[in-house]
Amino acid sequence: MAVRTRVDHVDPVDQVEQLDLVEPEGGGRERPRHPGRPSLVEALAVLAVAALAVWARRPGYLLHHSLWLDEAWVADSVRARLGQLPELTASTPIGWSALLRLVPPVGPPERLRLVPLAFGVAAVVPAWLAGRWLAPAWRGRAAGVLLAAAVALAPAALARHDLKQYSADALVTLVVLVLVGWADRDGGRRPLLALAGVGAAGMLLSHVTAVAVAAGLAAVALRHLACRRWRSLAATALTAVATWLAQAIVYVRFSAPGNNAFLHDWWAADFVPTGRGAGPAAAFVGQRLADELARTGLGPWPVVLALALGGVAALWLAGRPGAAMFGPLVAAALLAAGLARAYPFLDARTSLFFTVLLTTYAAAGMIGLAARLARRPPGAVLAAAILVAAALPVAPAALEAAASPMPTANVREQIDYVLAHRRPGDVVLVNHGAQFGFAYYWPEQPSFLPTDATTAVRFRVDYPDRRDVVVAHRKDPVVMATAVDRAMAADPGRIWVVLGFASPAGLAEWRQLAMRAGWVSEPVPGWGLLEVRTGR
Repeated sequence: MAVRTRVDHVDPVDQVEQLDLVEPEGGGRERPRHPGRPSLVEALAVLAVAALAVWARRPGYLLHHSLWLDEAWVADSVRARLGQLPELTASTPIGWSALLRLVPPVGPPERLRLVPLAFGVAAVVPAWLAGRWLAPAWRGRAAGVLLAAAVALAPAALARHDLKQYSADALVTLVVLVLVGWADRDGGRRPLLALAGVGAAGMLLSHVTAVAVAAGLAAVALRHLACRRWRSLAATALTAVATWLAQAIVYVRFSAPGNNAFLHDWWAADFVPTGRGAGPAAAFVGQRLADELARTGLGPWPVVLALALGGVAALWLAGRPGAAMFGPLVAAALLAAGLARAYPFLDARTSLFFTVLLTTYAAAGMIGLAARLARRPPGAVLAAAILVAAALPVAPAALEAAASPMPTANVREQIDYVLAHRRPGDVVLVNHGAQFGFAYYWPEQPSFLPTDATTAVRFRVDYPDRRDVVVAHRKDPVVMATAVDRAMAADPGRIWVVLGFASPAGLAEWRQLAMRAGWVSEPVPGWGLLEVRTGR
């Protein structure tokens, strides 16, 4: 029978760590609580999981599917002067826009999606490190690889590959989880300095960093408070103040201008509706939480909630109480932000990081249980059965998510058609919605000017030195009619109207306006591209 070692320490967390040291039957050396340095087999397994994560994200599809509207205005930043980055950054962190400029100019135009792909794949590393906490020796190594695989194939992450910071949000959150777990083991200053560094630098790549680091520091502080470590608690408080000051500087300097009234109006339906009373607000929160749990793909929301709570328990029993508290504290911070109308509450896109975090906790609960059962040979069979049963609902959800088509605007396709069929003297007219994709894909260099439109994007596109390209930068009848008049003033043989993704009503409106210039046709039905023959 395994024998527990005697513990004389008064710290309850340290007691948990010491009590879990197990002496094998028959005597001998004690096994360490944690697996130690990775073996070659483990390292190769993690690399295989990373390769699986790349394959599941369909790089061939990502690198050839044309950018849609929200991606296009992010991609435009690589065609602007470096000094214009603050003006071209809307709801996307400025560091993310700067990072896109480091992608080598090799391959298809959609190569910029390598950045979110890299962040999504990199998330397997902190997941692997966190999984190794769940058991000692070989079981911890296996747990780490399994948790890395769970994050690599998280259905919510496989369904979103936009040229936005969502995958960076998830990576930063998991890194903070690992740093909090490090602080659980090492009560010194190094984990605090690392959290402060991530809190300051991460804000340049992910606005969610503010939520994640605040929850992480709160978890560390609560652990010190419970253990009455007053000096450590004071150091944590000072670190929090310094981190918040650094984040405030980044926010005021770079992010605040993008947090405008239009953006608040856009997300109005995603804030907790406190004005309608406690009942509707609670119902809203409950429904959003149930939807969020279901997005993990691990089964009905009560099952996922039970698994996530099991993950909290598994981390606590593994001697990582701060890491155990981190997830619930992030949930509480998101609820507070939703109540304060500061952040959309559990929207599928902007809360992708929380979906991945829930997946991590739920998988940790299942893997932690399996690791405990696998201590004895009879339990190993049951542990394997549990893991297989857990994979059954995840596999179809992951496959379905991986096959999800991305939105499209058809701007690249329309430009390719125009470039292949235009003649000397033709004029290209671009509407307000297509202007951002046009600026990225059109060969000539665009100009980016401050916009006068009511929109979250703070710039517009223009070609002031060219008569053959006209941009109707705002959805306004006067602006649209003026753009048609400018195109006609160039005395073209044909006018190509690039609309991108146009609704039937929008297409009909532009067709009516274009009829003033000549005979209108759709060379490729359903594309949102109009060809106007002026009769010249």
